[in-house]
Amino acid sequence: MFYRYLFVTIIIICCTICMITTLFPRLTSPNLRVALYLFFTLSFVAPIVFLQSNFDPDIAMPPDWFRLAPIAGIYFVGTVLYLTKVPERWLNGQVDYFGSSHNIFHVMILVALALTMKESWLLYKER
Repeated sequence: MFYRYLFVTIIIICCTICMITTLFPRLTSPNLRVALYLFFTLSFVAPIVFLQSNFDPDIAMPPDWFRLAPIAGIYFVGTVLYLTKVPERWLNGQVDYFGSSHNIFHVMILVALALTMKESWLLYKER
C-alpha cells in the first residue's frame, strides 16, 4: 500500500512541476521545459519496473510492456519533434500555421492520451 502512495506522489510532483513551468515561462528555457516533459513521460517506468520485480498475482495483474511501449513511444517522438523543430527546419516558412512541430506535438499527445484511455479501459475490463 505504501508504494501506491509513493508512485501517486511522484506523479503529483511531476505534474505540479510541469504546471508551474508552463504557467511561469520565465523560470525555464524551452529546452528545459521539454526535458521536464520527457521526464514526466518516462516517469511511468518506475512503477512498472517495481511491479515487474515484485509481482504478486493475488493483488495485481502482471505489467504488460507491449501495451505501454507504443504510448511512451508516441509521447517521446512528439516531444523530440517539438524539441528539434524538424518540420520548421526542413520547410522554412511553409508550416507556420499547420504542420509545425508544436502542432504535431499536440496531436501526438492527444493520440497517446486516446491510446492510454483505451488500454486503461481494457485493463479495467480484464480485472
